[in-house]
Amino acid sequence: KKRENLVKAFIKKSKVSTPFGQVEFLIRFGKGIINGNE
Repeated sequence: KKRENLVKAFIKKSKVSTPFGQVEFLIRFGKGIINGNE
């Protein structure tokens, strides 16, 4: 849940308000986790 809160905070900071922007962000964030880059 700690990471989830960080993600929400990051989304708010970057003002990713469009669905496409959120999807793109989540894809990049997911790839980072898979690659071990946090």
